[in-house]
Amino acid sequence: MANEEHLKILLEGIDSWNDWRDQNPGLVPDLSGIEIEGLQLQTGAFQNVLFANSKLTSVNFDRAFLGAAEFTGAMLVDVRMDGAQAESIVLNGATIDAGRYVNAVMAGAEMRDLVTNGQVRLDGIHLNGARAPRAKFARQTMPHANLSEATLIDTDLSGAVLKGCNLTGADLHNANLRRVTGLDCETLTSAKNWQTTLREDDLACGQAIPKKATPASSEKDQSIQAEGISLNVEIGKATVEVSQPRPFGFIIPGDDVPPYVVLKDQRQGHKDLTNEQLREQGEAINDVERKFERLIDMLKAPSETTPRVGHNRPPVDEDVVAQIEAEGQAAFIKIRAPVPDTGPMSNFLSVLKEFNKVLKNATATIVAGTAFAAVALSGLTDVIEAVTKLVGMF
Repeated sequence: MANEEHLKILLEGIDSWNDWRDQNPGLVPDLSGIEIEGLQLQTGAFQNVLFANSKLTSVNFDRAFLGAAEFTGAMLVDVRMDGAQAESIVLNGATIDAGRYVNAVMAGAEMRDLVTNGQVRLDGIHLNGARAPRAKFARQTMPHANLSEATLIDTDLSGAVLKGCNLTGADLHNANLRRVTGLDCETLTSAKNWQTTLREDDLACGQAIPKKATPASSEKDQSIQAEGISLNVEIGKATVEVSQPRPFGFIIPGDDVPPYVVLKDQRQGHKDLTNEQLREQGEAINDVERKFERLIDMLKAPSETTPRVGHNRPPVDEDVVAQIEAEGQAAFIKIRAPVPDTGPMSNFLSVLKEFNKVLKNATATIVAGTAFAAVALSGLTDVIEAVTKLVGMF
């Protein structure tokens, strides 16, 4: 709920607001849950401001400073942010209904499950490094947008105008690119996992176009769960044969590994894993570990890693964080350990089940004991998504 004093100052006008921010640099304004319409807030200082669950209609933020501002669950109707400096802005679960965000700088933005409706102008927007899994940008105008290194897993870009976009290093796993315009193979193939995208024949780019993703089997052998988050993973009946002990699926980047690992799936027959597939598995394990480390960083030093939440809220208990970190590191040691001669798949899955317990403990701690729940759960979701992707490789 918004702080009434903070809202009163905002309604006095942008000059009064900026003066007040200058005089109170360490204060995090709370405007969550407000409903405002027609305010002219150009060039305003809105860094770290909490707008969560607010409804903003015809508000003008052109050239405003919105770095790390929190708009989780907000409704933005015909809002303007042309040229805004909005690095690390948080729009998780928000809805953007029409509006303009031309040349806005939103590098590192958090946009999980963002929904855009109507005509939203996103020309030249900077979303490099943004995380927007499951976001919906269908039929939006995004020419010359910078989407490099963005996480666009399961993101809906169908019918969007993508002429001149930068997709270098973006993760397009299962993204919907059907009926997009202005996109060519050179741009598409600069992204990661572009082969998994749903797209038209003219963007096949030498690879088969997947059908709409469906579960490979109705049998659910394992379930990775955390409090409030549940991810069911389909795992076929498989065995793994190795010609010599070595870390299961873990390949150090650059390591010259012969393709001696054979995965035998009872339903799909015989499959040799190539060097590239083995390397991808190793990179997936590395990705899980990196994201787990980032989660620990969030819990250890939230005021430094998550400034949008504010500096006046207590971090998680240090002993609890140390325990979560130690449990996670122990799990990674087991994941990287050489597998036994028999049953390596079941061994690998048992380690993942152990790691699942770590995630459950972390979630319970985050929810029950800290004001950083929304941000820390965001980091936790990243870890679970990475684990799910890893399991899907086996």
